Formats: sequence, C-alpha cells, structure tokens
Amino acid sequence: MLNPDDLDEGVYPDCYWSYIGQKDYLKPNTYLQDAIDDLNSGSERRNMNNAVRNAKSALHMRVDILCRAFCGREYFQRNLRNFPKKMDFLEGIGIVRPRIIDKINKIRNEIEHEYRDATLEEAEDFIDIVLLFMEATRYLNSRFPCEVDFHGLAVSDEVYLRRVVCNWEGGELLFYYSKQESRRLDNVQTYSIKVGDYRYARWVKFILDHCD
Repeated sequence: MLNPDDLDEGVYPDCYWSYIGQKDYLKPNTYLQDAIDDLNSGSERRNMNNAVRNAKSALHMRVDILCRAFCGREYFQRNLRNFPKKMDFLEGIGIVRPRIIDKINKIRNEIEHEYRDATLEEAEDFIDIVLLFMEATRYLNSRFPCEVDFHGLAVSDEVYLRRVVCNWEGGELLFYYSKQESRRLDNVQTYSIKVGDYRYARWVKFILDHCD
C-alpha cells in the first residue's frame, strides 16, 4: 500500500482535529510547577534535588502521555518499556527530540542512582529544557489529528486515496481508497496499517507535518 514518501511535495490534505484523548494530559504541568516552586523556596541541597525529581516526573509523564496517545495503551505497555525507546518512538513520528533531553536524563539518573546532589545550574537547566519540550508539544492537547481527507487523490493509475482515519487507541491507521475516480461510497475499500509497521511511523509523521 501507499507510502507517504511517494506523494508529491505539494500535497496538503484537509485535516480534522480532536483533543489528545488522555485524561491526565495537564498533570505534567503540575509537576513542572512543583519543580519551579522547589527552586524558588530556597537554595539548599534538598531544593535542588526535589526540583530535579519533579522536573523529571513532568518530562517522563509528558512523554508517556504522547506515546500512549499515538500508539495505544497495549503497544505502549508491551513495547515502550523504557525512556530511550519512548523517545525513539516519538522521534520516529516527528515529535521534536532535542539531544539535550538525553543528556539531562543521564544527569537525573546519576542523581538518583549514584546518590549525588544536583547543582543549581543542573536544576535550572533541567526545568528549562522540560519547559521547552512541553511547550513544543502543547498544541497537541487541543489539536490532535483524528482524520485526514485527501479528496480522491490519485496515488497511482488504479488507486484514489479518499481519507485516513486515525484509530489511535487501537494503534491503527485506516485508509479509505477506491480504484475508480468516482466519489460513490460503494466503491470505497479499506486498508489498515498497525503500529509497529515502519509505514505507521512515516504516515503519522506525514500527518503531523502536513496538518499543522
């Protein structure tokens, strides 16, 4: 079936939006505010360490929310069991992945597992980077793609792509197409691509890139 790389660069379909579909999508903001409050409340060792822990909770929860939203709970639980895999998944679908996130996550691991204290600079950097990541993805809270309409785009001599419906909870993209140019519904056929198929990530990236 069609690969988005085969489409002309000038193809911009009509997109339909919904909310992100995760009940806890605002909770990372609470953890991030806790981290900011930790720094503002003092300059002792515990303030720095607590700030890093809360900023880490905000980052990891936001990453979990995004992953579940785009792949469904079942795939998330079975295949995305650690932070690097989650970030790899998000990067594959076009979600921004600043390299500094991997660096600060390493610092957080050192603080938690090697029992060293965070510095003021580390705590401030951690909070700032998490804030930037959350701001970069905030639009998805209320502008989450749910359907893409191609209006019978001719993608080959025999296939006219009608629309793509995003079944995020099931980790599935449903393609509606026909082998005739007519818009009659009785000519429409369906094809699905499941998360885990390399084409799934490419199509999600296409949708995010072209439906902004």
